[in-house]
Amino acid sequence: MNERASVGQTIIIPFGSGGLNTKDSLPSMPSQDLIKAQNVIIENEKVVSRDGFSDAVGGFVYSDTINSLFEFRSSDDTQIISCAGEKIYTGLTPPTEIGTGFSSDKWQGIMMNNYLLIFNGSDTPQKYDGTTLSSNAFTGSGLTPANLVGATNFKNRLICWENNSCGFWYGSSDAISGALDYFDLSYITKRGGYVVACASWSYDSSGGTGLQARLVIFMSSGEAIVYEGTDPGDADAWAIIGRFKVAPPVSQRAFLEYSGDIILINKYDVVTFSEVFSSGENPNTQSKLVGAISSAVASYSSLFGWEIVNYPKGGLIIINVPLNDTTSTQYIINTRTGGCSQFTEMNAKTFVVYDDNLYFGGSSLYQALTGSDDDGEFINIDIQTAFSNFGVSAEKTLNYIKPYFGIDSDTNFNYSVNYDFTQGNLSASELSSVAGNFWDTFYWDTVYWSAETEIKSVQYGVSGEGIFVSFRINTNIKNSIFEFYNILYSFNTNIQ
Repeated sequence: MNERASVGQTIIIPFGSGGLNTKDSLPSMPSQDLIKAQNVIIENEKVVSRDGFSDAVGGFVYSDTINSLFEFRSSDDTQIISCAGEKIYTGLTPPTEIGTGFSSDKWQGIMMNNYLLIFNGSDTPQKYDGTTLSSNAFTGSGLTPANLVGATNFKNRLICWENNSCGFWYGSSDAISGALDYFDLSYITKRGGYVVACASWSYDSSGGTGLQARLVIFMSSGEAIVYEGTDPGDADAWAIIGRFKVAPPVSQRAFLEYSGDIILINKYDVVTFSEVFSSGENPNTQSKLVGAISSAVASYSSLFGWEIVNYPKGGLIIINVPLNDTTSTQYIINTRTGGCSQFTEMNAKTFVVYDDNLYFGGSSLYQALTGSDDDGEFINIDIQTAFSNFGVSAEKTLNYIKPYFGIDSDTNFNYSVNYDFTQGNLSASELSSVAGNFWDTFYWDTVYWSAETEIKSVQYGVSGEGIFVSFRINTNIKNSIFEFYNILYSFNTNIQ
């Protein structure tokens, strides 16, 4: 008769350094990944609570929801532009009205030649020079200027598109208004549909001339048409590169020109056009957000508010997902680490980077990722590690766990130890802040030390058995920081 022996072991696992993972199944998820990552940012050596947000307009009351934000930036001036209901405003504390009487506040815009050019598909296009907002006059055979809904600047040539049109309009080089010519794609596309968005995509020329820009036109039918050249009206200076099957962006704001590539949200995932170009409609790799994105698109694709924005100062790409008319969530990619997470309570309709800082509009205008509370409210943090078998595919009994945290004030939180893909009961705990770090209790080669936070470790005696183990913690913080480093597990493995 075989007797079971108990072998004691310890293991240290990084606390969530792999970030939020909605791609892998729970049994196959890497141990450094997270099942939940609410209101945190994934850094190289730690997971840290995000900053808060605050009123940016001194209590100013907008007449309607803010659905569009822009940064006006000329050679000598920078302004934030907000669009709410029939009105358009500039500035903060308080905003100043620069235009009114518009039928839609869902504008798309670009900066070109020191002008902000905006289009909404309902009203006459507008231009802003830093002082005056005025109608932007366009002419063209068969063109109704008010139908223009979006634009991009391609090699300093204005490219515009209309609602439900299988083609685009283009202007003269350097021109921000005036005559436009139509480029009909109905003879080019193999799948039909209408233009959803146009963007610039860079590639490394095989001729050794370096990076060159191509125009990518995303069609509603699931096709991307790629051109290169300088003048759509000159056959010798304009050539088609190819047609590619690709699910279209979920909205015309759901794409981002980033480092020469194009990032877009389609019904499957958040992908880059380079991946689509090389491997087709379904790229060879999936992002760790694939499960969250595909589920959200299936439920909320018809809602306004889908958007991607790059926030260079914070090193973040922010994907805004509307959940209903008043609530949204954001999926976050840290561009420095690749780690993903999720923000809640920032109920944004739109984001903008203004003067290098991040702002969002909704019921009002807020500066994001500043301060240590959400406009006076607590920041709600909920994170859970992947289930890990600690590299041992046998049942194990935990003796204790010892998580390592960074705090700057007394902090209350709830935690649970979970076995074999079930959720355990939450228990209350507290960390007290005292002067100085615990010099003899941490692993010096695994973290960067900070004067603002103290590294704390707390040993919890736990009971329970299982093959897979996960640790969860949630807390509400205000005027404080909470950081997560490593977890030490002590366990006995039962072997035959």
